Amino acid sequence: MRFLKGRSLLCWLILMLVSLSVTPQAGFSREATIGEISTLVPAFTGERLGQNVGTVLNLKIWRTLRIPSTLWLGQKDTINAIVSWSTEPLPDTSYEYTEKFARRSDFQLVLWGSIVRFGDGVLAQPLLTILLDENGDLGDAASWSVSIKDADLRLSVTIPRVRYELPPIMLGNDLLELYRTPASVKIYQGGQNKPPNLQKLGPPIGELGNDYVALINEGDFTRVKNEIGQQGWIYLPKLAGDNEVINFVGGLIRLFRRDYSGAVELLARVSASGASVALKVDSLLVQALATAKTNDDPGSLIDAAEKLNPCLQTTAKFKIVYLASLSQSGSAKQKEAAASALAQQISEKGYMFAEDDPWFKNARKFSTSIQR
Repeated sequence: MRFLKGRSLLCWLILMLVSLSVTPQAGFSREATIGEISTLVPAFTGERLGQNVGTVLNLKIWRTLRIPSTLWLGQKDTINAIVSWSTEPLPDTSYEYTEKFARRSDFQLVLWGSIVRFGDGVLAQPLLTILLDENGDLGDAASWSVSIKDADLRLSVTIPRVRYELPPIMLGNDLLELYRTPASVKIYQGGQNKPPNLQKLGPPIGELGNDYVALINEGDFTRVKNEIGQQGWIYLPKLAGDNEVINFVGGLIRLFRRDYSGAVELLARVSASGASVALKVDSLLVQALATAKTNDDPGSLIDAAEKLNPCLQTTAKFKIVYLASLSQSGSAKQKEAAASALAQQISEKGYMFAEDDPWFKNARKFSTSIQR
């Protein structure tokens, strides 16, 4: 069961840094695995505890992963999820460098950042970058498309952004000191499907190590299998709390794995939180995309995003694609109403687009075609 996996990137990172500093054209690149969504959370820069911050965020994201109910072992569309970690920070914190590194190393997401001392802990500023492929998506998981039957017309939207400056996070020293690296987390004996008694953990039987797989999550315990085949339970206290960063990144990973209901579950926590309006809007739009994938109606999610900020081109695109999808299903009367609403939306939102915007020109063609 190799869906929920963690991995050390220390050796890979060192090799990559050396090669880039000497011969960039011969940079290190690990072999990509088809159907694998890989996320990197390296040590944060700025302070000694940056490594601990990366570890805490890595473990938090790792624990949001799950085996989707729609995916079964042995299926061709099974999508692994790997969250890698490194004890070394990236030498350059720019988006450009991080994206170049991620592309050469076959990562779809990188969560990195910097920290500063603040009171009895540290203030972390996380950054997120998402790499879409050459077609502008991650397969079909990150896009929502509508086409007209018997016509060469197609409208698509994808995730709202690929670069994020996420909300700052306060982390206390007491928490950080517990998690120097994922590899050092202790494994304890327990039942096959039942974690050990917290009051009677007993001596550890091993450590998580550099390559590990999660099997079951039970509260603050996770049953794991490490790289030498040991199975047991790790105890992760103080990691159960939600926050916008973990839920947003975890929701994106679930989306890219085609775990659409799981993506909505985590992203709904972001849109219902005290996050910024911008992050709430993006969360609602990604939920709409995931909801459309399950053939449910995402209209209320798009309306909620539009209510938060009615002047965003991205939200207008989602609304246009939504109305276009309605124009292709239902009764003749429903299709006619949707086609009329689509024409009105295009007319009202035209000011948001340049005159020669190819996406908007295609939307107009789509609307004109279904009006005939």
